Amino acid sequence: MIYLCRPELAEVCGPIRRSLVRASGSSSPGQNQHGIEGFSHLLIIWVFDRANGFDLIGIPPTDNRQHGVFATCSPRRQNPIRLTVVELLRREGRLLHVQGVDMLDGTPILDIKPYLSSVPPVQLRRGWVDEAEARTTPRPVDFPADLRAAQNRVKELSRKRERLILDLRVEEAKVAQMVATLKEFGIANGDEMSVAEPKAAHDKT
Repeated sequence: MIYLCRPELAEVCGPIRRSLVRASGSSSPGQNQHGIEGFSHLLIIWVFDRANGFDLIGIPPTDNRQHGVFATCSPRRQNPIRLTVVELLRREGRLLHVQGVDMLDGTPILDIKPYLSSVPPVQLRRGWVDEAEARTTPRPVDFPADLRAAQNRVKELSRKRERLILDLRVEEAKVAQMVATLKEFGIANGDEMSVAEPKAAHDKT
């Protein structure tokens, strides 16, 4: 028998739960799991052993519309079994440490298989789930053309301001260099220069 066990020791990371899958009653411990540690994900087929009755149609928690039971993961179904994909973290003898389970403690597991998908993602369709997510996911705001133009203008002015600041720093450096040169000749800090005026050409001797 295979079953989920010890969820009270599981590490809860947001919506992801780490738990253990235990196989018991085998004459060769771990023989049926030989080589399983080479796979990153597993398919677990298990039983809704605590579900009572079934419904042919219902409203799933991720949508507000009715869907047939075969189009949902409702536990209230004619054959109360479910298929779950989990991540295999490591193996310890008969114990499989997995992540991503959605079962209760003691849930009987019918079978475990390696997860191998040969369907390209571009060919997958998710039916009403995509529609439900599209209705609940916030859409990006479509700004009016004039507002976008104003934003572009602000960006342009910001770039011009940065160029002006850079030009000002260059000019400040030039002035500092000129002051340093004048100091070398002793004509800085308010020192005066005397310049002899040339005599007028019409002056008579």
